[in-house]
Parts: sequence; C-alpha cells; structure tokens
Amino acid sequence: MAQPHNPSRKGGKAGGPLDRELALARVDGDTEMLASLVEVLLSELPLMVQAVQEAMGAGNAAQLERAAHRLKGSVSIFGALEATEAALELENIGRRGDLQQAAGVWAALEKQIEGLRPALQELRRELGHS
Repeated sequence: MAQPHNPSRKGGKAGGPLDRELALARVDGDTEMLASLVEVLLSELPLMVQAVQEAMGAGNAAQLERAAHRLKGSVSIFGALEATEAALELENIGRRGDLQQAAGVWAALEKQIEGLRPALQELRRELGHS
C-alpha cells in the first residue's frame, strides 16, 4: 500500500536520496520485489536519462513530458522526493510546451539522479543482491 506524501521528508534518513523504509512499505515489505525494482531501475535509468536528453535536444515537448513522467514514476517508488519533484517539474514544462526552463530543471534532476545511483547500489547490497 502506498504511503501518503509527506512534504517534510526529503528522501531518506538524514536527507538521503531515497527512503528505504518508504520503498519497502510500497512493496508491502517484500524484499525480493524491492530488489527486483532496484535492478530494473538501475538498468533502465540510463535509457530514461537518454530519453529526456533526446527530447530536450530535439525541442520535443510531448516527448519530454512522456520521458519525464516515466522517470518520475520510477524514482518515486524509492521515496526519492527531490528527484520526483524535479521530474514532475520537467514533465509539466513538457506539458506546457515551453522548454525555456527545461535545461535548468534538468540540471537539478541530473544531480539528484547522480546521488540516487549509488544509493540504489547500496540498497541492492543491503537486500543481499550484488
């Protein structure tokens, strides 16, 4: 069962890039399921990043909206609040069709993703998968 959104949480404990407890709650405590989701995100993240970059490079607002939406959904599973919020902002930019602010939002999102990757790798180790 999904946990309610709590705007005071900025990722995991001590403001980390993800929230392990929230991610585990979202899969009803199923560590195997969570480990599978970690694997999927780690393998798909480069493709999602590429899709956003290609959409921005092409100036394709509809493509940017879709790519950012997919990225948002994927990182939100892990309680990555700052990355989720930045992806939502990028999705909304695509929806509005005005890409002038996209580069600045993308830079913030890219920074969040850079912090999320090692946190996901650590979570994978904690769950017993290497």
